[in-house]
Amino acid sequence: MSRIQDRPHPAEPELAPGGIAGRIRTVAPAHPPILPALKRAWRSPGTRHGLWVHFTLNAPFVTLTGLWAYPYLVEGQGIAPATAATMLAGSVVVFGVSAPLLGMLVGRRPHLRGALSSGVALTTATGLAALLGWPGGHPPLVLIAAVLAAAAFGGAASMLAFDLAREGGGSASSMVNIGGFGSAIIGQAAIGLLVSIHLDYRLALTPLLALAAWGAVQTVRHASLPLPWSSSRA
Repeated sequence: MSRIQDRPHPAEPELAPGGIAGRIRTVAPAHPPILPALKRAWRSPGTRHGLWVHFTLNAPFVTLTGLWAYPYLVEGQGIAPATAATMLAGSVVVFGVSAPLLGMLVGRRPHLRGALSSGVALTTATGLAALLGWPGGHPPLVLIAAVLAAAAFGGAASMLAFDLAREGGGSASSMVNIGGFGSAIIGQAAIGLLVSIHLDYRLALTPLLALAAWGAVQTVRHASLPLPWSSSRA
């Protein structure tokens, strides 16, 4: 029988009498105070860059594929439910295919991470602006599909944020996660509030555009800051 506890006492693992058949006690190491760790992580330029990358690229993919793309397509654009479902499934396929390809690319050329994340962020924000600003409110199907694909590619590219922030350790990764999913929650809630007061989907989706546009600006700005390990991996 094994026993696992989350307190650093006793200081070392113990093997009870009885050899392998005895009771093994495994303990976790002591953790440093959380506030200094967070401050140290935030001082790293990579942490802030990664947070904005995840903020910008995760929110459109999660917000659209997870909740609001289907009602926008069916109720807002009058697209058949089967066609809408196919388009959403296609965006998920784009995400699944592009994620490992991006990983292989930046693994060989890590210096491309900043430019790649900035380019995807600007593309996604521009696509959303074109989608919501289309005259008459009914953009062509190919544009809608392209924006969904761009959001899916951005969802895959958002994983680059954790590599950018890796110098800050586990605390930096938590900040990156909060940035990405915090923006998605804000976007989903704001859209829901606007839909609940019977606004057109073109207006209701503007919070997502605002998040993507502001995040793209921040992503480009932070991409210009040098990362301490860039030269060693380039």
